[in-house]
Formats: sequence, structure tokens, C-alpha cells
Amino acid sequence: PLVSIVMPYYENHRTLGACLASFSQQGLPSRDYEIIIVDDGSQNSAQEVLKELDLPVKPVLLHCNRGGQSAATNVGIRAARGKLLMMTCADIIATEKLLETHLEAHKKASDAVAVVGHLMYPPTWKLTPFMHYLQNSVRQFGYHNIQDPEHLEPNYLYAPNFSVARAVMLQAGLFDEKLPYGWQDT
Repeated sequence: PLVSIVMPYYENHRTLGACLASFSQQGLPSRDYEIIIVDDGSQNSAQEVLKELDLPVKPVLLHCNRGGQSAATNVGIRAARGKLLMMTCADIIATEKLLETHLEAHKKASDAVAVVGHLMYPPTWKLTPFMHYLQNSVRQFGYHNIQDPEHLEPNYLYAPNFSVARAVMLQAGLFDEKLPYGWQDT
């Protein structure tokens, strides 16, 4: 495949079906990408959700023993076969052109570039005041603060929507597993 979608999973059984359905409806032939889910020791197994889904792209399901988001993501990266890695999470709803947009950006750039996509809550979600704060602050989704879209500071590299060459991630040493619950992307 051209792209390996790497998705750590921990207790996201309520959102996994919609997430996988969105990634299975990309504008690319199914042979061009794979979906790798790494279940990080959930009580609510991803396997149970997968049994009920009929997807055109059958996800690969791997397991690890509650090492945290960084460790689970690293398991997926090591298993990936694609030249590019698309990092995401099990609660992300992808637009139909997500992978195409990332691939186009990589074609225009060098292999050492990470492509960061805009991350928004789905329009059907009712935002809590806290979610609204996160979306409009510099703390999480501060896209409006980006000065130069061609040279982002590390704090804008959000794990749920970025892609990078697999070789670059391997050379960088993968995610720091001492950061199990977030900020590993930055």
C-alpha cells in the first residue's frame, strides 16, 4: 500500500465504527492503503466492533498490553507496510479526501516532511464549553495562530491528523513511550 493508517485504540468502542467507515470511504483504491488498529488492552475490544462492520478495507487488528498511546502507535508503525504513515485516532471522522489531500501534499514536498491536517470536531457533534475552548485556543487546535503553514512549530503536530514517511519515523526513533497519554506527537 501507499499509505498505512495507524490508529491506537483504547476503549473507543462508541466511535470506532464511524471512524472506520469514514476511512473506508476514501477516494483511493483499497489496494493503496491499509488500516492498522492497535488495541492497547481495552476491556471493550476493538474485535467486538469489527465483527459488526462490513468494510471495503479490512483493518488489521493488533494487540498490546496497556503501554499507552505512544507504545500502541509504535506497534502499528512497526507493522505498517506503506511508504507513508497516516496517524490518527479511533475517534476521528475522516473526510472523503483526507488521504488524497495528504498524498498530494507529499508529492509536492521532500520525503522528510510531515503533513499536518486541520482537525475539527464533526459538525453533528454538540460541543461542550470545554470542547469549544480547545477548538478555539492555542492549547489544542490553534490553527488560527499558525504564522507560516510551510514551517510549523512542533506544537501544531497533532497525532490524529498527520502523515510522514515511514522511514522518517523509524529514523527519528518513533514516539517516546515515556509519554503514554498524550503530547507524544509534539
